[in-house]
Amino acid sequence: MVLELLAVPVGRRAQLVEEFVHPDAGHIRGQVRVLQGEETLGQLRGAGLAVYQFPLEDSFETIYTKTELYGHFVGECEAANETVADTRAAVEEVRESVEGRDRPRVLYYFFGFAAGDGTFIHDLVETAGGRNVAAEAGVTGYVEISDEVVLEQDPEWIVAPSHAGLPEGEPFASTIAVRSNRTLVVDENLVSQAGPRVVEPLRAMAEAFHPDTAERTSAGTPADADTDGGAPLAWLLLGGVLAAAVLVALGVFYRSSP
Repeated sequence: MVLELLAVPVGRRAQLVEEFVHPDAGHIRGQVRVLQGEETLGQLRGAGLAVYQFPLEDSFETIYTKTELYGHFVGECEAANETVADTRAAVEEVRESVEGRDRPRVLYYFFGFAAGDGTFIHDLVETAGGRNVAAEAGVTGYVEISDEVVLEQDPEWIVAPSHAGLPEGEPFASTIAVRSNRTLVVDENLVSQAGPRVVEPLRAMAEAFHPDTAERTSAGTPADADTDGGAPLAWLLLGGVLAAAVLVALGVFYRSSP
């Protein structure tokens, strides 16, 4: 079985689909692609191609399921299962380390949007021992958040991905988070690519929200495991597929955002 990924830029979707299913490219038929976008999926399926569509992640469980599926696609089921087991153990270690502690109010913010309930980021914040203020304000999904809601919720921590950076000016300057210098930037390549290495930003959040947990949650990540033998191939395949799939998913998200 051959696995390929097709990232379709917004302006060239129709053109790329035509190239993809052109008769001269008949050798690609029957192979498996990982795609996002209903219009593109419909055209490719109509051309007789086998297509698998992944939804956007909304929890750690969806990451585990997706990793296992990628392992199946590339013929590395055992490596994928081991990766899921290691990741699950690391996530549970963080969850247990913050159990019973006071949970600070946290806003995850990027480009005017907040991550609300029903998102992977919500699960990330809550597992790290925070309270997602966007979810508490009734936000579901990734939605633009108003200045009034930010002021009303008055987050104690503001977290942002590195490609967006921390918000500046009002109303953020008036929040407890900014006044107390409680802000955190996480690596976009880890937090936006919902795969096993998301354990790293999870630990960074937990250690920021609850500094005394640092020693107990810094034993390493699934990516630090011994990679002798066949493991490097599995990691390269899984990592590359996860990265490409997330880039496509983000493209769909931004096209469909308000």
